Amino acid sequence: SKVQEHYAIIPTKKVPTQKELDKLTSIQKEIYYTVLKRTMAMFETDYKYDETTITVEIKKLPFISKGRTILDKGWRKLEYAASKKTDKEENTELPLVQKNEAIEADLATSEGFTAPPKSYTEGTLITAMKTCGKELENVEEKEILKATEGIGTEATRANVLETLKKQHYIEIQKNDVTVTQKGAILCQAVKNTLLSSPEMTAKWETYLKKIKKEEGTQEAFLENIQKFIDHTLASSAQVIESSDWSTRITSMNQTISQTKQTIGTCPACGQSIIDKGKFYGCSGYSNGCTFTLPKRYVGKTLSEATIKKLLKTKETSLLKGFKKKTGETFSAALIVNEEHKVMFKPYKKTDK
Repeated sequence: SKVQEHYAIIPTKKVPTQKELDKLTSIQKEIYYTVLKRTMAMFETDYKYDETTITVEIKKLPFISKGRTILDKGWRKLEYAASKKTDKEENTELPLVQKNEAIEADLATSEGFTAPPKSYTEGTLITAMKTCGKELENVEEKEILKATEGIGTEATRANVLETLKKQHYIEIQKNDVTVTQKGAILCQAVKNTLLSSPEMTAKWETYLKKIKKEEGTQEAFLENIQKFIDHTLASSAQVIESSDWSTRITSMNQTISQTKQTIGTCPACGQSIIDKGKFYGCSGYSNGCTFTLPKRYVGKTLSEATIKKLLKTKETSLLKGFKKKTGETFSAALIVNEEHKVMFKPYKKTDK
């Protein structure tokens, strides 16, 4: 929590013996040598080459050919794999030509099909967050986002995606990121606003630089952000109220609730009780119902069957395994009282 970025895996001063290396699995060896080569590459010479470009004009249309001649492999000597495009360029030898020289050309056309853009994965989405500034028209703002590596930091971008998943704005299906109905509504609500543009991040970064140069103040920065938030909330609420979005949001919330496993009926309001992860809660939470049931009570984990019985009859059978603070265990039954609170069933002495 005290660092924003770190270097992940690096070699230490310990040099393994061949015997130690032989004990590693194939994947462990692969990781070790990958990290080692990457570290060594930092201290190697630059990769140098000569690039030749020939432009041929046919019917006043330019056709460009490129070829490379390697002068010094540099860090690539460490067997770094080149891309297919780079390999093709390196293996292309162009003839010696003179400016304005006439040549013969053999032209051919080819047919193919365009494919739709591939869906984002979590990895490509994080890359898109880093390079989002390249779409901006303002050169200064584009350079600022390039220097700050777009939206977020290395340590926060993945967390942004996790938050979007937890809030049901996106879903991951077979490694592809898809936008949910709730996410589509959010996108429409902020469409054509600063909130949906990397320009906002660039403007904030610009002002932070002013603060650094003592040309601006933290107070003014935070005050402007507060105004921006207030304006965004007000305008978004007006857009939603003036459309059928409220109906769509209600429908969407019901769909989300239905996709979760229903445990039983809420004794407080009659709606469904669903699994919310660390506890069971009412699907009517957005309407004000706060009824919940714990998954663990006084040191004992409550099974789903126990919770279902408690919801159905408002009482469980005698349960073993509750723990006192002293560590001593005891048995008791649970009930849901008139105030819709979970508690131990009061023990009554019976006369013989």
